[in-house]
Amino acid sequence: MTVTFPATVTIRGISLITTVADDGPAGYRIEHSDDGVVFTGFNPPVAGTGSDVLTIQFPVATTMHAVRVVQTAGKTHGWCINEFSTIGCSVN
Repeated sequence: MTVTFPATVTIRGISLITTVADDGPAGYRIEHSDDGVVFTGFNPPVAGTGSDVLTIQFPVATTMHAVRVVQTAGKTHGWCINEFSTIGCSVN
C-alpha cells in the first residue's frame, strides 16, 4: 500500500488497523519517498511481524512525500487495511 501526501510531511510513524480479526500481515517492511516514485528503506530497517493493529515507529522523524507498506509474508488470505493514520505528522 502506498500513501502519497498532498505536500511534503515529517512523520514519526504510522498506525494500521485491519477490518477483521487475524487479518494482519505475517510480515511487513516500510519504505519512504521524497518524490512518490523512488522508495527507500529506513536505516535501520523498519520491518517486522504483522498483527491486526500495527503501531510502527520510525527510527527518527522522517520527511517524505509518500510512505509505502510492503507485505513481506502473507497468510492464507489477503490483507485489508481499514484505518491508516500517521504519528507525529507535521506539514512542511
